Amino acid sequence: MFLTDEERKKIESLLKDNPTAGHQRRAEVLLLTDQGQTSREIAARTGLKPSGVRYWRAQFRIRGWSIFGEQ
Repeated sequence: MFLTDEERKKIESLLKDNPTAGHQRRAEVLLLTDQGQTSREIAARTGLKPSGVRYWRAQFRIRGWSIFGEQ
């Protein structure tokens, strides 16, 4: 698993609050990663390149919630 239960719930809640398109894609990347999908599979679903998927996964681990504009 990539996300903790708390992280998953917070991301799912974020998706319910009408996020920007960028924030929605980032959230989808994280949730799909947590479900075990590969970078290529996630890229195909989100419209990102596999390198973009890997970038946002890494940025979440480095920067945390700030990738969604939160401090």
